[in-house]
This record gives sequence, structure tokens and C-alpha cells, in this order.
Amino acid sequence: MTLKRYATISGIIFLLVAFLHLIRVIAEWNLIIGGSNIPSWVSMLIVAVLGYLSYTGFRIAIRFTQTD
Repeated sequence: MTLKRYATISGIIFLLVAFLHLIRVIAEWNLIIGGSNIPSWVSMLIVAVLGYLSYTGFRIAIRFTQTD
């Protein structure tokens, strides 16, 4: 697997998981892990972190496309 493909796949996965957390906040779904209710602000923090990771993955993929 090339670095370009790895970065693209990683970007897509991070984006999908961030989107699911954003849907969780909008739809007001409960997230219970080990009997503890996880607040919505945690999901918003996760959206921000995963959004950045997705952006970075796509940016790396584009950089390797331009150098090929």
C-alpha cells in the first residue's frame, strides 16, 4: 500500500467517524460506555480532532499526488 492510498483511506475513515459523532450531537443520541453517559461536548471535541486528522490525511494524499 502506498503512502498516498494510506493517507486517503485514513482521511475517509476519520471523516466518517467525525460525521457520525456530529450526527450524534444533532440527533441528541445517548452514548453510554461502561454504564457512564458521555456528554455531547466530548463528541464535539472528537469531531474537531477527527476533522483535523481527516484534513491532514487528505492534505498528505494531495501532496503525494503532486509529486508523482
